[in-house]
Amino acid sequence: MIEVRADYSGIDVLLKEAEEELYQEAITILTEIGELYVAEARNKGSFTDQTGNLRNAHSYVVYNGGVQVAGRIGRPDTLELFEKAKVNEGIQLIVGDGMMYASFVEGKGFDVTASGFLKVEREVRKLFR
Repeated sequence: MIEVRADYSGIDVLLKEAEEELYQEAITILTEIGELYVAEARNKGSFTDQTGNLRNAHSYVVYNGGVQVAGRIGRPDTLELFEKAKVNEGIQLIVGDGMMYASFVEGKGFDVTASGFLKVEREVRKLFR
C-alpha cells in the first residue's frame, strides 16, 4: 500500500486570498456597470432639462457588506435613499436618480431612468451567460 502525506497548512490563507480577489473583481465589474448606468441615463434621457438637477442626479453605489466601496453620487440626498435600500451582507449595486420627481417625469412618458436600468440589466445578464 502506498501512503501519501500532504501538508495542508496555509490552505486557509490561500482560500481567503482567492475569495478577496473574487470580491475585488466583482466590485470592479459592478463599478463599471454603475458608470454605464449613469452615462446611459444621462445621455438617453428624453426630457427637456430645465435646471439640470434631474439629469445630474443619476447615481450608483457599490456596497460590500453594507459598506460603500465605490460610487458616483449626483446629489447628496441620493446617498440617503441608497443607504435605506442597502443590505448589510454580500456585494450590492444600487442605481437610480435621487430626485423625488424622477418617477413622475418617467410616468409622463419621458425616459429618465429606464434606458439606464435596461443597460444595467443587459450588462448583468451578460455576466451570467
